[in-house]
Amino acid sequence: VKIAVIGGSGLYNFDHLTPIREICPETPWGYPSSNIVIVEDPRGSQIAFLSRHGIGHQYNPSEVPSRANIAALKHIGVEVIIAFSAVGSLREEIKHQDFILPDQIIDRTKGIRPSTFFEGGIVAHTTFADPFNTLLSEIIYSHRHCLGENITLHRNKTVVCIEGPAFSTRAESHLYRSWGCDIVNMSALPEAKLAKEAEIAYQMICMSTDYDCWKQDEESVSVEVVISNLKKNADNAKKLLAEILPDLEKALEEGKFEDMKGVMKVSFKRSLKQDEPKTYETPDSVPIKRNKQDVNWEVEFFFQLLPFTLPEPDASHKIMVLKDLKEEKTKLPEPDATYFVDPYDSVYEADVSSVSSDEDSESLGGERLDYESAEESDYEEITPKKKRCGAMWSSQCRRAGRCICADETLDYND
Repeated sequence: VKIAVIGGSGLYNFDHLTPIREICPETPWGYPSSNIVIVEDPRGSQIAFLSRHGIGHQYNPSEVPSRANIAALKHIGVEVIIAFSAVGSLREEIKHQDFILPDQIIDRTKGIRPSTFFEGGIVAHTTFADPFNTLLSEIIYSHRHCLGENITLHRNKTVVCIEGPAFSTRAESHLYRSWGCDIVNMSALPEAKLAKEAEIAYQMICMSTDYDCWKQDEESVSVEVVISNLKKNADNAKKLLAEILPDLEKALEEGKFEDMKGVMKVSFKRSLKQDEPKTYETPDSVPIKRNKQDVNWEVEFFFQLLPFTLPEPDASHKIMVLKDLKEEKTKLPEPDATYFVDPYDSVYEADVSSVSSDEDSESLGGERLDYESAEESDYEEITPKKKRCGAMWSSQCRRAGRCICADETLDYND
């Protein structure tokens, strides 16, 4: 599978694509934010689809496991990523529902998000002058006319990536405009950096949903405004994707993205004496003995060392299996308004929104804990070893008073 689509908020499926397989690779950086669904277009070509924020929008921007997402896509052979994302417009000419192809990023995240694969003795200084792939941008821009007369596809714009999950203050919004930024979002980084480290051609397609909060005569950005415009944008996103896929497949067949391979081989740096061997630890703790002469090894070698686990197609992965796909192999779950109001009700079988007492919690089959006073050992005891929610409880778990991340086939101590 050489092409992947990463969907942002409210964009979870494409009607003209047929799901044929579902996988969830376990990477050295954990599981991806959702199962990767392999879909097939009418021509028989396969595309991998990954929901950035998880099914039901369960991860806020700071919690998205971007390293696991990109590593999992790299492992299944992806060479090109098209990433959709909602953005706020910082320019009058970028209207609601317009599409934007940024070519530059300003990083306003706060260092919370892990942003590199290379740690623990392997240091890589990635070339990031051009965060997005120029050829990929040109292919997408050539199909701008499919969006219709009232929708504009802008390009060569600068996106400022903020930490979130809160939207900008009015002062920040004006500051970003003074810097020359055109749009603001919370998802461009570290996704674009990690794709570059993995030698994958990457381009984000941004969909304008609001004017942030700088425009005095416009309603300030809110979740309601964002979701409303995303729903209106969904059909246009599907049209654009359907148009560009044939050209992407042709470009891949002609080897036009081959220049991405090997871009990291000059990025590695180690402080060794010329003849001093040293053992380095990769994230999966497999030792590699390297001398200084070997610093130009390729990123492909790095990823080949990592022990990924691919379950059998459609197997019960015991990790938030897409129930709709399991029952009916025709489409991905439709986005629902409740995903953004109370995602727990629509994703999990238990109605945790009504949990208010120990008795309610027990009726759902779990033990209610006082998580504010819980000891670290309590977390370890109740959290499954295959942590779908990370090392600590997720907000859903805290709300229910128990770990609800595992499906019914996974014992808490499995």
